[in-house]
Amino acid sequence: MDSLHLKTIQNLQITALCFFFVIGFIHIISGILLFNNYYINTNYLINNSFDIPFVMSGSIYGLSSIKLFFLKHQYTSKLLDTTLIMLGAILFIILIYFNLFTPDKI
Repeated sequence: MDSLHLKTIQNLQITALCFFFVIGFIHIISGILLFNNYYINTNYLINNSFDIPFVMSGSIYGLSSIKLFFLKHQYTSKLLDTTLIMLGAILFIILIYFNLFTPDKI
């Protein structure tokens, strides 16, 4: 595989990690503030809307790490790419389902 493809996956991994840290920090701080009854409406909105991006940025980081591991060991396969994309899509669908069809406990 050429170095441009490897660099692209590395950049995707770094970007996903940055999003994971920033979104995770904001999500955790809003949860703490919501628990202590500070700015309830704003923190409720942030806490309920940042859960899917938080999990998806973590899964993109994890899946890109798996792809980089296989690329560094000179293993490339369309089946691997398809499997990783399907895992990400299934995770996204499951998150959307639980977010829309399960009631909040507040």
